[in-house]
Amino acid sequence: MKKGKLGITTMDVLAIVFLIIGSLFTLLGFLLFIDIDTLTYHGTGDARIVPIVFLGVGLPFLAGGLYALWFTLHRRAMIQRALEEGYYVLADVDEIVYNTHLEVNGQHPFYAVCLYQNPNTNTTMEFRSKNLYYEPKELLHQKIRVYCLKDAMKYYYVDIDDAFHEDLK
Repeated sequence: MKKGKLGITTMDVLAIVFLIIGSLFTLLGFLLFIDIDTLTYHGTGDARIVPIVFLGVGLPFLAGGLYALWFTLHRRAMIQRALEEGYYVLADVDEIVYNTHLEVNGQHPFYAVCLYQNPNTNTTMEFRSKNLYYEPKELLHQKIRVYCLKDAMKYYYVDIDDAFHEDLK
């Protein structure tokens, strides 16, 4: 069984941060709501607003974190399913591009843009590899495997690592 090297994405980090913030604020809101008598006894004014504010902030963060977690786990599961099914297309590496949206130690990583023309529909599909921290010039204009689902080609994995180890013809 083939295993893809997906790494940690921005969505993973976002899900974790939102889940932590949402859980803490929601928990604190519920605890303050349960112990509202102590809160109103020691304070002045209407203290009932405090748990409502914490719940009002915590619940959207919790919902956003759960959605981001579902999104990333669903995407990983679909990519893993594509790898397990073993269906792949041979795509041409069209260009190697800097990922200017990300900077690591003052350097921008690269990604490979692969093009595949479906012979049945005569449409061209574009696939992007994961971030690469080296410039793979030798892959330019070569064919590499792109694992995808037959019914949903938006879930794919560009197998850039095996392209260095195998001779694809």
